[in-house]
Amino acid sequence: MLRASLPASLLLALLPSLPGSRPTDTPAAPAPPPPAPWQARFEENRGQFPPWVPFLARARGFTAALTPRGALFALPAGGRLHPLRMTVEGAAAAGSLEPGDPLPGLTHHLHGNTTARWVRAARSFATLTREDLLPGVDLRWRWEGSLPAYDLLLAPGADPAALVLRFDGAREVRVEPDGSLAVATADGVLRHRRPVAWQETPAGRRPVAAAFEARGSGRAGFRIGRRDPALPLVVDPLVSYATFLGGESAEPTRDVAVAPGGSAFVLGECAAFPFVQEDALDPTPARKEALLVRLDDSGSAVQYATYFGGAEDETAEGLAVDAEGGAWIAGTTTSTDLPVALPWQGIRKGILDGFLCRLTPAGDDLVFSTYFGGTKKIFGNEKPFTTFRGVALAPGGVAVVVGQTDGTDLDILDPFQPVRAAGREGIVAGFSPEGELVHSSWLGGAGDDYPVAIAAAPDGAILVTGQVQATLFPLVGHVAGIQGTGSEAFLAKIAPGGASLLCTQVWGGSSSDYAGSVAVLPSGEVLVGGSTDSSDFPVMAAVQERTTNYDGAFLSLFSAAGDALLLSTWVGGNRTDVTDVAAGSDGSLFAVGTTREWPLPALVDPLQPSLLGTQDAFLVRIAPDLSGYTCGSPLGGSGFEDEVHVAAEDGDHAWVLMQTTSTDIPVKGAVQEYFGGGTSDASLQRITFVPGPPSHLTATPLSGTRMNLHWFDNTVDETGFEIQRRTAAGSFATVLTASPDRMAVDDPILTPLTTYFYRIRANRPGGPTAWSAEVEAATPDVPPFPPLSVAAAPGEAGSLQVSWTRASQNEDGFEVHRRVPGGTSFLLSVLPAGTTTMEDAGLLPARTYGYTVHAWNEVGSGASAETWGTTAGTFTPAVVKGTLAASAAAGKDRVKIDGTLEGAGALSPVVEGMTIRLGGEAAPFFTLTVPAASNSWRAKAGRLTWKSAAGTKPKVKLDLDPARGTFRLSVASADFAAAPAAALECWIACGLDAGRSLETWQESKPGSGKFRFPAKGM
Repeated sequence: MLRASLPASLLLALLPSLPGSRPTDTPAAPAPPPPAPWQARFEENRGQFPPWVPFLARARGFTAALTPRGALFALPAGGRLHPLRMTVEGAAAAGSLEPGDPLPGLTHHLHGNTTARWVRAARSFATLTREDLLPGVDLRWRWEGSLPAYDLLLAPGADPAALVLRFDGAREVRVEPDGSLAVATADGVLRHRRPVAWQETPAGRRPVAAAFEARGSGRAGFRIGRRDPALPLVVDPLVSYATFLGGESAEPTRDVAVAPGGSAFVLGECAAFPFVQEDALDPTPARKEALLVRLDDSGSAVQYATYFGGAEDETAEGLAVDAEGGAWIAGTTTSTDLPVALPWQGIRKGILDGFLCRLTPAGDDLVFSTYFGGTKKIFGNEKPFTTFRGVALAPGGVAVVVGQTDGTDLDILDPFQPVRAAGREGIVAGFSPEGELVHSSWLGGAGDDYPVAIAAAPDGAILVTGQVQATLFPLVGHVAGIQGTGSEAFLAKIAPGGASLLCTQVWGGSSSDYAGSVAVLPSGEVLVGGSTDSSDFPVMAAVQERTTNYDGAFLSLFSAAGDALLLSTWVGGNRTDVTDVAAGSDGSLFAVGTTREWPLPALVDPLQPSLLGTQDAFLVRIAPDLSGYTCGSPLGGSGFEDEVHVAAEDGDHAWVLMQTTSTDIPVKGAVQEYFGGGTSDASLQRITFVPGPPSHLTATPLSGTRMNLHWFDNTVDETGFEIQRRTAAGSFATVLTASPDRMAVDDPILTPLTTYFYRIRANRPGGPTAWSAEVEAATPDVPPFPPLSVAAAPGEAGSLQVSWTRASQNEDGFEVHRRVPGGTSFLLSVLPAGTTTMEDAGLLPARTYGYTVHAWNEVGSGASAETWGTTAGTFTPAVVKGTLAASAAAGKDRVKIDGTLEGAGALSPVVEGMTIRLGGEAAPFFTLTVPAASNSWRAKAGRLTWKSAAGTKPKVKLDLDPARGTFRLSVASADFAAAPAAALECWIACGLDAGRSLETWQESKPGSGKFRFPAKGM
């Protein structure tokens, strides 16, 4: 009876809260959960668990055995596991859990040295359902993220009050102020979020109020608000765990490797299933076993997970993957029943032994598996310890392991160092693909030696690195001047097949130095990474100068022969450690580690701009030519990252594996898998490095028409650069190119006061990079260019038409300046931007004027060359005689002028009107304007007379004889503003014709105010 399939159900959701969560009074139904991580699954029991456990769930911080009646939780604390049983009171004993929603990926359990106990191809599911747990009640298990949730689905008429949860093994069951249910045990708290309930109705989902209530004696029930009894009801809890004592079972990340096709392998360890009977847990402390997970080529799905171990603890340390996709695992074990196959050594000899196993490509079987250790200790009578720390595959399929031992009687075969020195000694051993020991040797000096990492060169040579006492370690082909005085980093190069020790290097400063990782480039050079406390650590051709005072990290690159130091550089800042290195197929160098200070914000292409937690992982990538970083970035979230490893898939792809407590790790262009843990998860990121576009592009205006572009070159094989430009309203178009390795260029032909957008890419033999990020910059305003083609053409009488061509588009306006020959230029007119013509009217006829036109804006101005123009004129007035009296008394001024007009016969003043102006051009003291068709003209005997109206002042009379060309002008009762200038200008215009005369005045008697002209002597 599965109520989930009913069309309208009431779901009561009990979601145990995480710290800080505070549900509302009537919470809405939860959204569908995201896909669960690998550990968030219900694994079927095919013999790997006790028979009473049909399904097992591994969640964040605890393990749960799910049964038809409820669940048994294993809450870890202090290294021990203790049970907490949760059941529904009155649940029927009969019935089964039915799986639903199969999940991809299979699980293999290779436990113990009896193959009959091994379990292969166990399936996993996203949901489990128990029908008829109570009359009318079904139970459904599911996941929300990495936490299990269970739905109680009630059929119509079922009573929610009958739902009582019983917790055996709890010290207290209480309802918290926020409405959550806290189940306290001696080892921690199992917490349920405040219940969420709803009913499915024809109108949609309707929330129903719900709350926990304590029932005493380790029991809890529910209070449900108003609901429709004719509709089903659903209750939905989720379980989280918090420990009082710490010691949650984390799953450290140990190593990552990549198969030739790109499939990633992740090595770690986890707590083995502890249950031995239905009502009890194994009383012994929790044990650990190795866990290997293989992802598909895309990195987005799990192909298999294989658990490997015996009855005690296994520590997984090293991982290598062969061409067929078989995984080699090296580590250390305390188990006496480790799964073995074709072993070189079939039993554990010491307190703990190293182990090496090779899995089939499907991960469901062993090709071989062996112990490796001794029985005699160098000091004392106890059994010795032997640890394997890493494994590498040499050409021909030989797996070479490196480790450390205090034993004296390990199997030594064709050694390059046949005699064991004092203290803890390194051990190097090679095994054939079938598990045969083909060579083994001691490695070390008189002090304690700590070899921890191994790599194989393309020619089969073996590289081992770690930490030794500098003064006691044997030196072969050592580089002078790099050896410190304390515990130092070391590198040993061993001939193919382990035949001889070719070279050893010990280097460091005056404090402790430690090498923890090694990789070999395709060309044979050897990259070593580690940490140092020495401020005087030797550096050479450093990519990064020292930025740390303590706890620093380093990278050192040695020649293929191992006898020359090519590069040695600091990495990061204080409290930084390089934990793993890798080499890309193109010669790129990868290094990862942990840091608490990241002082390099200028590194190119950061995946994360800054540190986010107390300790982050980091990744740096160095160009094949060792010229500098091509990527450098912290990696992580707001928590704590540790145990960082890297595998180079090729030159453009790297897998980064880390242990993290962060739930907010930012991901950029990466595929990430989480492996559920207690205090931490494993995060795997696949990072793609395509040759990056030029970065840090800047555009700097040099002038209103010129822009300087600058960028960082992030490629090593470009054939050139392509720069595109657009305006705000335009599209990008290529405007510039630059030669290889160039990082600056000018864009020289621009428009002032315009915003431009630029982008750049590098062209490469394999195709161009992506375009860089766009940048924008605006050209400043500049003085406009001087106008061109200025002209002054005659217009109507007394005017010139001034015109010009704009030479810029950024003027705020134009100024027109004018002068007469021999005179000073003055501002004549101010015109708006865009103007190209103006009329200069009121000029004298037949007179020449000079013009300059200025284009101006707030920045400055540009002036044209001066251009001259002459006004039209058809006659010339000649003044014969005249008098002028200027009196101080108002209205007493008078003037009388007689003169002749050459060409006056063509005049028609009655029809065209007439204008007479006396005085200077700029400020005449008298102007007479007789309009056209004036009826004030009187004609008699060919003469024309015009008088001002009676009673007006001044009194004006004009006599004109066009036939004779004579005129007389009389002005009386005038009040002139000032005495006349030294010269009198008489300007007469009639229609389109005009003429001008200029005579010199002379005062009759100084101070008299009476003048005559022409002046005496003229």
